[in-house]
Amino acid sequence: MDSTMGAFSSVSRKDALEAVAKSNIKFSFSVYKALCQQQGNIFFSPLSLEVILALVFTGAKGKTAEQMIAVLQLPTNRKVTLAGFQALLEAFKSTSKMTVYLANRAFIQAGSKIRSDFKATVEKHFQAGIQELDFEKKCAEAGKEINDWVNKQTSGKISTVVSDGMLSEATILVLVNAVYFKGKWNNPFNVQYTAKDKFHVSSKEIKEVPLMHQKENFRYGELNELKAKAVEMPYQGNTLSLLILLPDEIDGLQQLEAKLPSQDFTAILQGLRDEEVCLSLPKFKLEHSSELTQCLKQLGMTNAFDFKSADLTGIADCKQPLIVSSVVQKAFIEVDEMGSEAGAATVTSMNVGSSPGAHPKVFRADHPFFFALIERTTAAPLFMGRYCRP
Repeated sequence: MDSTMGAFSSVSRKDALEAVAKSNIKFSFSVYKALCQQQGNIFFSPLSLEVILALVFTGAKGKTAEQMIAVLQLPTNRKVTLAGFQALLEAFKSTSKMTVYLANRAFIQAGSKIRSDFKATVEKHFQAGIQELDFEKKCAEAGKEINDWVNKQTSGKISTVVSDGMLSEATILVLVNAVYFKGKWNNPFNVQYTAKDKFHVSSKEIKEVPLMHQKENFRYGELNELKAKAVEMPYQGNTLSLLILLPDEIDGLQQLEAKLPSQDFTAILQGLRDEEVCLSLPKFKLEHSSELTQCLKQLGMTNAFDFKSADLTGIADCKQPLIVSSVVQKAFIEVDEMGSEAGAATVTSMNVGSSPGAHPKVFRADHPFFFALIERTTAAPLFMGRYCRP
């Protein structure tokens, strides 16, 4: 497998990007399906998670690497994987219209013999830095330094990703990916139209929320197979958008979630059409922490966490076996009249006027829904979640 690590000249950037984007979509929904077993709101960054695990994969060998390919749904050719992630990370660059930070860093025990080829790979293809910390003798200080880095990369939105007790003197490697996004809608909501209204948590429970309203042209679709409606809300710059899937029934989210992993996500997006839409959407703010180790093990990635079977010898030469001790992510999103602000850390489009006599579509998100913040060219999800309880 390592023989594929040669020159990248034979790999088409476009093909590599498409392959990795497809992998990311499949992986995103497999993780989402696993997380759906828990109750309440869900919010995480599948891209953040996959990037940091793909970084580990570059140093994995044997059965450990095979499991990671299967779980992450990666191309079997490492050249394609590395070129694809490099292109995907470049697709999420900040512009004058929006701010996107994707920052990766490997924190490794001071004195560890990091392999030069691993260091070169993560710096080139994952834009990642490598920093030595003394976990063995200065564990608390190391945790603070990691949290300070995450706090800075997410503009203060996430201050703590490493909690007390997460690190120990046995820690050798901590891989961290920080994601921060802030964007304004192409079509912002008028604050004067926002008002308290009912949100149906279920057919039996109602909460009050600030509901935003506007009538504007959006890409919209009615998904009969999923028994849901879809609307895509682009951000300024038109490279990213928020896709919302709203079940037809108040209690229909669970049924929708059960069908999502088997759907062609790209086809859903391509099937949307410009329509005049009366859109109602709650203002919401979510902050969600996920311990993803067990989730990844359930999906089949077990060797990387096990001292007896982990083979991460492509990362560093260590006295003891190198393993992934835990995978923790903390994510944040705030959606309001002007746009969205979101962060996560892991350890002008033309308006098409309505035709005469046409009635606008009604999209009233007053009950639980699925949402994904996506890169519009590839459909790769930067963030994904469900909003079901104010």
